[in-house]
Amino acid sequence: MNSLPIQSIIIDESYKNLIPRPSKEDYNKMLEDIKKNGIHNKLIINPGCKLLEGYTRYDIAIELGIPEVPVETMEFANVMEEKLFIIRTNLHRRHLTTSQKTQVGMQLLQIEKEKAKLRQKEHGKKSLEGQGDSSEKGRATEKVAKAVGVSEKTMKQAVKINKVKKELEQHPDKKEMLEELNNIQAPIAQTYLKALKAEAELKGKPKPEKKTPEPRTLSFILKNLEKITVFERDCPHCQKKLLFSVSTSESQMKHNGLNPIETITEREANGLPKKVKDAV
Repeated sequence: MNSLPIQSIIIDESYKNLIPRPSKEDYNKMLEDIKKNGIHNKLIINPGCKLLEGYTRYDIAIELGIPEVPVETMEFANVMEEKLFIIRTNLHRRHLTTSQKTQVGMQLLQIEKEKAKLRQKEHGKKSLEGQGDSSEKGRATEKVAKAVGVSEKTMKQAVKINKVKKELEQHPDKKEMLEELNNIQAPIAQTYLKALKAEAELKGKPKPEKKTPEPRTLSFILKNLEKITVFERDCPHCQKKLLFSVSTSESQMKHNGLNPIETITEREANGLPKKVKDAV
């Protein structure tokens, strides 16, 4: 088995960050196993001794003071192919949350974007960056979503979240908002809604407020007779007049099931026509 001094291996942080780091619990389990049994799975390096796969084992070897590690050299056509190898090798090996999967998806989308630029260059076409080929972007998002194991809708939400995060990074006073969007433990749908609110605030738009509908009291009906058709009936149980809308079915005429808009006295009811027709 080929081995290499640990100090000879080159670390590229951009490669290391392609895949979310293992949890503290998983890291400690691997550390105890390596402490007891040593490193048996080879670290993968490229011909220039840059580490491609095995970053956790590398970190543990440094922590335990292991001087040499087993390695295997693999060569790829370019940096993009190296990155794809790292992602594909680790993607289904780890138990990733949905948010972590979308993080990996964002890395894959960036690679797909770079590959598209290369294809355009090879065919003598000008870069479409900024113009945006929506059909190609849509296909890339669908492809990436399938690769990382999430729905296309979830992946699109992640793209939006990432876009808003980049905008928030330009505003130091929005640090709290940025931290909320960086919370990978939160459900992606919840983070997406927060991203939409943050985007609206950045654009100076007022936050959408949920309107509380005005209760349909007698006074409301009297003010809006041109919009609402209402009926007045005698309640067979309490001798009072009942005012209700046309949406109330005949089967709801029983006192307990009617849910009238308002119960009114006979004197109050005398001021209303027997049937108020829609004036619209």
